[in-house]
Amino acid sequence: MKTGSPQPAPYFAAIIDAAGTRAATSADLRESIVAKRFFWLDVSGGSEAERTDLLNQLGLQADDTSWAQRFGQAGRMLVEQRRLRAVTWLVGHKKDIVEVHLVAYAQFIVTLRNGESDGMEEVRRRFSARIGYLEQSHYQATGILLQLLLSTLELAIVELDSELADIQNRLSSGPLFEKSALVTWHDRWHSRWTHFERYRSVVRSAVVGIEVVPGMDTRGAAELNDYADQVDDIEHRLQERNRSLANVMRDYAASVAEYQSKQISRLTVVSVIFLPMTFLAGLFGMNFNWMINHIGSESAFIVLGLAVPAFSALASLAVFQRQGLLFVKKRRGRPL
Repeated sequence: MKTGSPQPAPYFAAIIDAAGTRAATSADLRESIVAKRFFWLDVSGGSEAERTDLLNQLGLQADDTSWAQRFGQAGRMLVEQRRLRAVTWLVGHKKDIVEVHLVAYAQFIVTLRNGESDGMEEVRRRFSARIGYLEQSHYQATGILLQLLLSTLELAIVELDSELADIQNRLSSGPLFEKSALVTWHDRWHSRWTHFERYRSVVRSAVVGIEVVPGMDTRGAAELNDYADQVDDIEHRLQERNRSLANVMRDYAASVAEYQSKQISRLTVVSVIFLPMTFLAGLFGMNFNWMINHIGSESAFIVLGLAVPAFSALASLAVFQRQGLLFVKKRRGRPL
């Protein structure tokens, strides 16, 4: 097998219209353009040359063709006469966040992604069921598509809520987590949602006064404003989850601190129990001639070497037991 430079991701393009979803061949693309039927072209993966050829067939402006293939952008939204551009996201394979570039013209919408996404089939099916009613307003169609893409985030939020609840339960009643595992989990989720920072203000700014944009219709303005409201809602929910993430890390730190405090308390109790015996061993271990000559009988050994140390240990245990310091009881509802 020959080796060389890495191959690009598998190329795939689909046309979604009122007839359903099908692979986008050059012939199908030309037919849709000539027939002037409104459609959505969804492009995933492929090389830059393949994507450029496809976008040129659509007749995209040169700046749109270049912009649509420049991944790694911040979230944005631009509404102009006869054109709308947006950078948004959806949940992809293994619940990763996938960047989506969207360009809408009067006759079609095109989206580009740098990878496949699990939820796209459902988005395509829902959009196909609605597109027959949207052909008179590409702004309305674009607003609905943006809402469908945003809805894929619901699954990720539900998964996050489930994992948060599981971790909180384990912190309350189970063993401590490995610190590295918990930090990795926190960083993974936090990095996913940082994509949406400031996105709400970007979208809200884009729809301010949208009704007076030339070519904008009432239905299109309503759908785009609804999209802005849904972005507000998602942003608010993500802020709540961020606070929950911070609470989890704080609970973990408190759990570790309490666990260490209990271990130190146990060690202190043990050391105090053996303190009298240590004192006696040091006292009678001194090599004074008087002590050597007068304390040498078997009875002295039994009393001073065995009975007194045992009594001191038992007395210490009794005192600690009475004061509740011998054993640290587990309290329900508190982290270990």
